[in-house]
Amino acid sequence: MGRISRRAALATAAGAVLAFDPAFVWGLARAGEAPGFTPRATGFLEAFCDTLVPATDTPGASACGVHTFLETYLARESGRDSLPDVEGELSALEAKLDDLAGSHFVDCDAATRGKALQEFDGHALGLLSGGSIPLSLIKPYRRLKLLALTGYYTSEVGACEELRFTLTPGRYDPDIAIEPGERDYFHADSVLSVV
Repeated sequence: MGRISRRAALATAAGAVLAFDPAFVWGLARAGEAPGFTPRATGFLEAFCDTLVPATDTPGASACGVHTFLETYLARESGRDSLPDVEGELSALEAKLDDLAGSHFVDCDAATRGKALQEFDGHALGLLSGGSIPLSLIKPYRRLKLLALTGYYTSEVGACEELRFTLTPGRYDPDIAIEPGERDYFHADSVLSVV
């Protein structure tokens, strides 16, 4: 086995950091880097994001462009040659959500999509027994959900409107009492540590 040069190791480490940095992915998404997903896959990601984080008194996930964040991340992570594999996973996930919704997930109303996603989530997290969710769908679902939430809460709207953003130097200790109806605080380290 050959030795790895220090330069190659540093380049690999830098690439890994950039690949998981939401700010970097948002920059690519805003720059218009076209991932090349089919309109069907894009439509599914948009409906998935809207169902996961719907619009309330703040814009929802798709209004913030989280589906574009997901497309950009998935395309960069997998490489353009593997886009058909990624779209295959998305298609299988969409088919299962279609089954749970009793109709085409993307075309359902928000309440029906929410119920289907909640049922899928319960089976994927092991909270519901007797589920018919194949194990091959659970990992892509969890990953997609985590990426969508990371994308939303690292977007400008998610970080500054949905949460309160306070730029403070030093360490953040989450021991601030939050009153009912009050928004929580945003802290990038807590989001980035799970990706």
